[in-house]
Amino acid sequence: VRYNHLIVLNFAHKDDNGYKALGTISHDYTYGSTIYKKGADVVHNLRYQIGDSLFWPAVRNYLNEFAWKNATINDLRKSLEQYTNMNLKNFFDYWIYTPGFPLFYIDTFFVKKIDPNHYKAIVRINQRLIGSDQYLVGQRLPLAFIKDKNNIIVRETFSQGRQTVDTFLLDFDPLLVFIDPYNYLLDASTDEYYWVDTAGTYIYDYELFEANIKHVSSPFFLRVKTNWISPQNVLIKDNRYLLNSTYYWTIMSTKKNIHAEARFYLSSLMDINFKRLNEKQLQGLKIFYRSKPHSNWKLIEAQLSPDYQYLEIDHIMPGDYIIGFDRTFSAN
Repeated sequence: VRYNHLIVLNFAHKDDNGYKALGTISHDYTYGSTIYKKGADVVHNLRYQIGDSLFWPAVRNYLNEFAWKNATINDLRKSLEQYTNMNLKNFFDYWIYTPGFPLFYIDTFFVKKIDPNHYKAIVRINQRLIGSDQYLVGQRLPLAFIKDKNNIIVRETFSQGRQTVDTFLLDFDPLLVFIDPYNYLLDASTDEYYWVDTAGTYIYDYELFEANIKHVSSPFFLRVKTNWISPQNVLIKDNRYLLNSTYYWTIMSTKKNIHAEARFYLSSLMDINFKRLNEKQLQGLKIFYRSKPHSNWKLIEAQLSPDYQYLEIDHIMPGDYIIGFDRTFSAN
């Protein structure tokens, strides 16, 4: 599922000449990547939206109902709605009749202590779009609240549009909160996490990232999310620096400063401006960091590997990271 999702985010719109809606796609792309690979993405999302206990019998009911018959998208929706007693209009309007993807991220997170055993957590979730101009409403969103290594408590909310705000009552003060711990929701991101309890190399396969942890005094949580979307502003510092427009990283951890060799990989998935750089110009590549989504990007110390495969930093802080290029850099 995760590998298919990575392929969909990066290649379906290229294979099919743009972001296409499943329900209105032309016959020219009937057998394309959008139909088959994004179609699998959408079914995975639908399974989570309905829930396993209802999804499987509802699908069996649909297959039995229309066995040896023609069926439309509307037939599928009506059959599922009747069986589950759920309104799936918003889901189908977005995932079937709208191109592109949403990206969900936590903008702010506050915890208020009510009494010694109860806490109120207020979470504000923002939604961005790629290849789409319509916000996804009514999407089931799983939120993970970290109590400790053995306890990640999952609660749910539903997307309200561009911004979603919800309040949760907990019996502990959460260390962190993040969206979609088990990859139920396939938005415009890929992610993975580890509880780091021993030194060694931790590879994040579909995130183009790895961390070589030198020493661990106590276990800590380390999650890496690759956002397959532009960071909005790609030119910064009076246009001196150009940022990669196709992906950037979000790192979350229960540790504030991790001494580790962290590698951010260059790839063929970077935007065209970076693909055009020659060997000398690659020396002008930089890493930029911001602590929060609405903070300004700042240049941090990084080393380019001798084989030009990655940029490396010597410690990790929670926040966003992106590869950029110094446009004043001379290749001569």
